[in-house]
Amino acid sequence: AVIHRPEMLILDEPTSGVDPVARDMFWQLMVDLSRQDKVTIFISTHFMNEAERCDRISLMHAGKVLASGTPQELVEKRGAASLEEAFIAYLQ
Repeated sequence: AVIHRPEMLILDEPTSGVDPVARDMFWQLMVDLSRQDKVTIFISTHFMNEAERCDRISLMHAGKVLASGTPQELVEKRGAASLEEAFIAYLQ
């Protein structure tokens, strides 16, 4: 996907079923592509610990965006201790 130096990548749950070592390597590659090569990356994931690595996120449920912002902003808006806790709060 990156051989042609894209300006944007759209990845649907790319680390689902991937072992922890490969998952960390994948995320380091994504950070490098974003920071060094200025690639815009959209990633869907169910893992909140992965979402925390993103610059901006949108929390979705049933096809609707519940909230968007930096992970820290979304946690603070709900007064939550973690992004996972904030997501649950947005669902209620």
